[in-house]
Amino acid sequence: ALSTILEISEKAMSDPDIDAAVRFCDDVLSAPTLMLLPPTVEFGKSTWFWKHRTVTYPVARIETASSPALFVKIEIPKKGAWDASVVTASGACVARWSQKAPAYGHSFIDTNAPLEWGGTHFGEVGCEPLHPCGILGYKQRYMKPLGMEFNPGVNAIFAKGPYGDVMFAEDEYNKRNDLRVRASKICCYTCFWVGLPCWLSDCAQADGEPYEALFKTSGGTEIGSYKVEKFQTCCRHSHERGLLPDTEAVVHFGSMTAEQRRLALVTIMHGAAIAAHPPQGGGGGG
Repeated sequence: ALSTILEISEKAMSDPDIDAAVRFCDDVLSAPTLMLLPPTVEFGKSTWFWKHRTVTYPVARIETASSPALFVKIEIPKKGAWDASVVTASGACVARWSQKAPAYGHSFIDTNAPLEWGGTHFGEVGCEPLHPCGILGYKQRYMKPLGMEFNPGVNAIFAKGPYGDVMFAEDEYNKRNDLRVRASKICCYTCFWVGLPCWLSDCAQADGEPYEALFKTSGGTEIGSYKVEKFQTCCRHSHERGLLPDTEAVVHFGSMTAEQRRLALVTIMHGAAIAAHPPQGGGGGG
């Protein structure tokens, strides 16, 4: 059972076991394409304005999609804080990172999370805030990582390793984004009763288009892509799943190095942790 696998992952492992797990994970990530199956969400103890949630994301090879090779477990004990780990199907923990809760007065993430891979420090992962001049090779438009539509202070997710880095954000030139940009302009430049039907129409059309994101280096070089065929966000932000997708996603690693493939997986899952949060202003009940 999956719960047993994740419990085993918490046990101490010998160095040879860790090395073998890391090699297995790198072998899985060496495929040109991977499939992310729909994540599950389990709820635990409730506290003031929050309910502990555990997100489990299965990662599979395309040719064996029904048998995940890796799992990413994300424990979210309170808003803006989580512990994430990459676990093999046999129960070995390969990587982990912990995001601290934001400082008092900050609406969301304001620190980077140290990343550990194979039992040693590997780098860090964090969120890139909005910037009027654009960010690290991305132009400022209306792009968001998966699940960031309702987090206005974040524009992309980045991860840095010993030698490379990866930025993860929505493809600003896809049709879905074009429709959302047009809907935003309609809201800004027309009166409510005239603009509302057009806004709703564009949002509905955008929901019918695939969600497409890109991986880039800090220099702006495109190195991979991510796609969810069906991903509805209009009037669909729930307390139970936030903006986690209900269908599978496909990751194309493109020209990434082995290090960048690790970082790409981490950026996706860092975004998933944020996407699992309830809508802002709506409490944390779940």
